[in-house]
Amino acid sequence: MSSSPFISIVTVVYNDEKEIEATLKSVFDQSLQDYELIVIDGKSTDDTVAIIQRYTNQIHHFVSEKDKGIYDAMNKGIECANGEWIYFLNAGDRFYAKDMLEQLKTLHKDCDLVYGSNEADYGYFKRINQPLAMGLLDRGMIFSHQAMVVKTQWMKQFPYNLKYRFSADFDFIYGRHRAGITFQKCDLVFASLKADGTSEQNLLKTHNERWNVIADYSFPFFKRVTLYSWYTIESVKIILKKIIKAILPQKTVHKLTIRKYQK
Repeated sequence: MSSSPFISIVTVVYNDEKEIEATLKSVFDQSLQDYELIVIDGKSTDDTVAIIQRYTNQIHHFVSEKDKGIYDAMNKGIECANGEWIYFLNAGDRFYAKDMLEQLKTLHKDCDLVYGSNEADYGYFKRINQPLAMGLLDRGMIFSHQAMVVKTQWMKQFPYNLKYRFSADFDFIYGRHRAGITFQKCDLVFASLKADGTSEQNLLKTHNERWNVIADYSFPFFKRVTLYSWYTIESVKIILKKIIKAILPQKTVHKLTIRKYQK
């Protein structure tokens, strides 16, 4: 590895002894080795640290200490990063292909942020989440943070805002887009991740935080009213969906989910 690697990969973990090893191995298996791996553990009390320590010769920075949540841990990783680019592959996530980094390096990247797709693993089926149109960014995440790489200089200058427990990644993406940094879409599937992550488990809180991000910016009156109405209606939908999922048998929920995404 060069003194200034192509990319810094940050893995954040807390009490995930079942998943951390597979995540690390998906990094080690990459065909391109021009990276540094930074692992930030939140002072796990299970066997997570012991598993990580098996691979200390392949990890460039390792920290295990208490933090204020996932974005605080991710900020610690940002502080350590020396790569030109930075990417977050947290415990439970895996690179989609062994040549993902190699493919990424061949792209024309005269830009500040590159984004693409990810695979969502529901346990009972998998699907590829394609990025949505940039014009929909006012209405939430159009790609996941596991489907983007950012120039490290921007993440160091604008680390995640800890006032957002579930949507600091959206706050960063939205804020940098409004500020005019350059985004580039690509055809890569970056990673496979479980579909029941923190944001999915806290959909209503995540949704409300995204509105709070949007509300900090100025808009023409009509557009602000339109966005507020949309976020309000979506909040009601989220509540109703949660109630329906609680009522219906799990097998029925699974069938409806598969049908929804196979249209």
